Amino acid sequence: MKQYDFRFVDGDPDFGGKAVAVPASAFSKLWIGDRIPRKLDALSLVSMSDAFFGRVFHARRELVPFGTVSLTTYFHADAEDLAKEDTSRILAVADAKIFHKSYGDQNGELWSPNGRLLATTTQIAYFKA
Repeated sequence: MKQYDFRFVDGDPDFGGKAVAVPASAFSKLWIGDRIPRKLDALSLVSMSDAFFGRVFHARRELVPFGTVSLTTYFHADAEDLAKEDTSRILAVADAKIFHKSYGDQNGELWSPNGRLLATTTQIAYFKA
């Protein structure tokens, strides 16, 4: 968390409250960049693909024990494309479809400020119910 500067547009996390009976939205949209700005490259892009807060935290409005089971990141831009974008901050969108028997999915998209899809990510996670 200390590595990045998170600027939420939608779905600002609220983890300080009590658990909710009906799950809240797991969706969030935010601008993300390194706390010490640097030009985006493949390493920073893959790291940012795993910087999303667990979707279950958003849905339950509380922190619970959580761990990644599987994470896959797909690149839609190469080093030359990233150099042309010349950016240090990207738009990150994340959501989930299901939380069931202590497992949940989450998927994310990473977009350049110019509207180019740079990477997508899919994750399966375990959480303690």
